[in-house]
Amino acid sequence: MARSEVKLENEAAQSTNALGPLVGLAREDFVSAVALLLRETASDPSRLMRHSTAMAQDMVKIMTGKSELAPDPKDKRFMDPAWAFNPFFRAGAQYYLAVQKGMRSWLDELELDELERNRANFIANIILDSLAPSNTLIGNPTAQKQVINSGGLSLIKGLQNAYNDLVHNKGMVSQVDKRPFKLGENIATSKGNVVYRDEIMELLQYAPTTDEVYEIPQLTIPPQINKMYINDLSPDKSVIKW
Repeated sequence: MARSEVKLENEAAQSTNALGPLVGLAREDFVSAVALLLRETASDPSRLMRHSTAMAQDMVKIMTGKSELAPDPKDKRFMDPAWAFNPFFRAGAQYYLAVQKGMRSWLDELELDELERNRANFIANIILDSLAPSNTLIGNPTAQKQVINSGGLSLIKGLQNAYNDLVHNKGMVSQVDKRPFKLGENIATSKGNVVYRDEIMELLQYAPTTDEVYEIPQLTIPPQINKMYINDLSPDKSVIKW
């Protein structure tokens, strides 16, 4: 029984390292996805060659100005008119779309089960998203305009943000400015204590706000992806206080 509990705890702890572009890739999942792609490639090399040839043909059309590849009108990365009217940016977007088209058509043809396909598509999407020209200053017309309009200030702020993310946020992109928030002062202000802690979780017991309480306490389990204070954001936005 004890061994089963330990095994369960270990599995639960490892499961928090879910595949995600912000929390990082679990090494085992990444290696597994790469291995299955190599396996499928080796089983039928002609399939990869066929899709590579089709992608090369798309590249030739782009170089000769005959490509009709265009971003999805709903894709916010390519909303700037320069992507359609500037030859440099239009070609950059089309090269990216050609690679995206080639990889996805190749993946669609692989003989994978549902779990393998989901894993392969997830890895592929992360790789493809990272290759988007909008991720670079030289390939992003909106960012270049902002640099000019701000007199270079936007570039300086961007470098400052990158430095702060590397130094203070473990290299991950910050979603919000954390500096205004102080635990116990203007966030997670409800009184209570940590009554249990291990590598997986902390169990908090909040102090009662009424003279009488129920004999059996209420157990609240917040979403795993959020911080424990998601239910206690501020004195005016606190489920715990309510």
